[in-house]
Amino acid sequence: MNFELLQAAMPAFDELRIINKSIVKEGSAIQIAGLIRQGKTLKLYALQFDEQVYEAELLAEEQELSKPSRKKSLTNRQKICNVNKVEYGIPMTCIQSINIGTQEFKISCISSYRLNDNDFKPVFLIAEFIKNGLKPCSRLALRDFSHLIFAEIELEGEYENIPFGNQMGGVMLRFGNNHIRQYPVGKRMRLNTGRNYSRSFQFKDKQSERIHRFYIHRVYLMDIWEEIERSFSDPRHLERMSEVDLLKMKKSFFEQLEVICPRGMYFPVIEYEAEDDISFEFHTVEYLNSRHEILSKNGSIGIIITPDQPIGRHGMKLKSAVIQSPVSKETEMLYVELLRYNQIIKHEDLIF
Repeated sequence: MNFELLQAAMPAFDELRIINKSIVKEGSAIQIAGLIRQGKTLKLYALQFDEQVYEAELLAEEQELSKPSRKKSLTNRQKICNVNKVEYGIPMTCIQSINIGTQEFKISCISSYRLNDNDFKPVFLIAEFIKNGLKPCSRLALRDFSHLIFAEIELEGEYENIPFGNQMGGVMLRFGNNHIRQYPVGKRMRLNTGRNYSRSFQFKDKQSERIHRFYIHRVYLMDIWEEIERSFSDPRHLERMSEVDLLKMKKSFFEQLEVICPRGMYFPVIEYEAEDDISFEFHTVEYLNSRHEILSKNGSIGIIITPDQPIGRHGMKLKSAVIQSPVSKETEMLYVELLRYNQIIKHEDLIF
């Protein structure tokens, strides 16, 4: 620490208003500290402590310490399943809008992160709120800062002042449908390419023990090079960039694609019918068992494939999953694993 860093960490603002409202929901304690206006920008600040996340992290630390040293590198299955094991029950980044009193505010952007003893800026900002009347609720008061989430939420619009009097009324946080939670499945299947299916498949959720039924309609091989060429030929690209920039982007993209899926190889696509709020993540068993890191080193490509029909024969939504493991055009049989499913979580609005 030096005086330059100290000065940079000192909060600068034109106006501050304490809200000091808290709630406990789904094991998560959230306290709205208040509002700060700097220039014409208005931001709301909140703190969060999640009991379940705290306990899960302690357990994970204990298990990690008790593990014997690993001699072999992890398989791709282990790498994928070890990511994001601990998840907050109420993710602040999924807030869509905020009601303060009778006014509704859309969100411009949200920054949400764990407090760090070496990051003085948010600590000084919290101190400023306390100096102006913030009283930490009992769930937060004695917690180490490293266990707290600090959320900075910028409201849309320009503001000459904070548009509330001292009696601003209640606060409501409204959540969108952008929170996706992942659940393990581990169901293996042998599928023929170029074939239309009509039989049903099912798996049991390992946590809720609920049975999920789904239907695979067809499995086919996609020439990703042809699809990308078609995408780049869309004349709308030239409305947003010059032809020179488009060619540079195309060249860079194809260089990456050559590593992930060499020209002449194909990506398998599984078209399936499932419940509206869930989607599936398929991989080849060979890739999951491998310790080769081609996708983690070279990235993956965001591919959205839309089925020809929106609804399947069994009345559920048709979806497509691309397996980014290249195979030859002659591939007739795939040994795949439904590794996990993704579910859209809709959180109830929080009223403070």
